[in-house]
Amino acid sequence: MAKNEKRNAEEEVSNVPAETGGTAVAASTPLADMFLEDAGAGLQNITLADTRIPTLKILQGLSPELAEGDPKYIEGAKQGMLMNSVTRKLYDGKEGIMAIPVEFNKEWVEWRPRQAGGGFVAAYDTREDAIAQMKEGNEIQETAMHYLLYRDENGHWVPLVLQAKSTLLGFSRSWNAMMQSLRIEVQGRAVQAPSFAAIYNLSTARQSNDRGSWYTLVAERVSMVEDPNLYASAKEFRALVQGGGLHGRIDRESDGGVAGGSPRTTPSDRDSQTGEELPAM
Repeated sequence: MAKNEKRNAEEEVSNVPAETGGTAVAASTPLADMFLEDAGAGLQNITLADTRIPTLKILQGLSPELAEGDPKYIEGAKQGMLMNSVTRKLYDGKEGIMAIPVEFNKEWVEWRPRQAGGGFVAAYDTREDAIAQMKEGNEIQETAMHYLLYRDENGHWVPLVLQAKSTLLGFSRSWNAMMQSLRIEVQGRAVQAPSFAAIYNLSTARQSNDRGSWYTLVAERVSMVEDPNLYASAKEFRALVQGGGLHGRIDRESDGGVAGGSPRTTPSDRDSQTGEELPAM
């Protein structure tokens, strides 16, 4: 997740099991008191497992959000911006977003090629399982899954998933190394910090080679988590991930899948969000 203020980012903590982000709307005067009295009514039984978990998307040159006339078009969208796939809220890529990484794992994801309709098919724990079970004509992408809490535009910390594949795998490895190297001193001992002990800024940066240009992510550690409630929320979300509570809830369809291409094109040559061919790394 900003190079704007680099503030501590210890603001109001959302109830992680119930929120996936949203927009605060000013209530009209005649109904304001009624809304206050009924705050949250009808939603009390909705948990994180009952919602769709957004993914973090980097807008690239071929992203449909940039194409006027496309159903997914968003006015004001630009290359390099970050987007919440569920709320479709855009964030300035240079400023980035604040994020707390709570868990990491690897998946091998099966996608239909675009000429067959595109779309997510299944996720597997190992490459061997993926190859053994994939349907003929589909493609498999190695995917690094980063489960995060990020601070939305209202200052709430809400769940978000970063699916790092293709050109983002290099970023994922670098960020993992950064997290692994973090040590904290506790009672006179230097111990490895849990991933959710620190707050990071995730921003975008442009890369290019002789085949073109694209945007990738950059991670920078901003501060340590100091709010016990925020730390507990991150730990709670991690437990939900580990317990399989997000199974089938991640917003994968908006990711676009893998496009079919020429024989020289492999999944690693494709845009991590749109599936379109990208310059070779």
